[in-house]
Amino acid sequence: MQSLWMLLAAFLFATMGVCVKFATQYVHSFEVVMYRGLIGVLVLAWWYRKKGWGLLSNRRARHASMAQCRGRHLPVLLVLRHL
Repeated sequence: MQSLWMLLAAFLFATMGVCVKFATQYVHSFEVVMYRGLIGVLVLAWWYRKKGWGLLSNRRARHASMAQCRGRHLPVLLVLRHL
């Protein structure tokens, strides 16, 4: 079953590439990127709503601390991880 999902993903990715090539002939590439992202957000929002999942995490404080830490201390964390 996993291989079928992989084949479907490869087919859809190739189809998206063809559609982007055709679309860039008529509109600017930034517009194509915006519409591609918007379609992805809409599909994910529909999927989350269907599953009954929320968009907010229960671990907001941890996510905030990790986001703050990654920017400045990533080289230090990578070095310490190997010790």
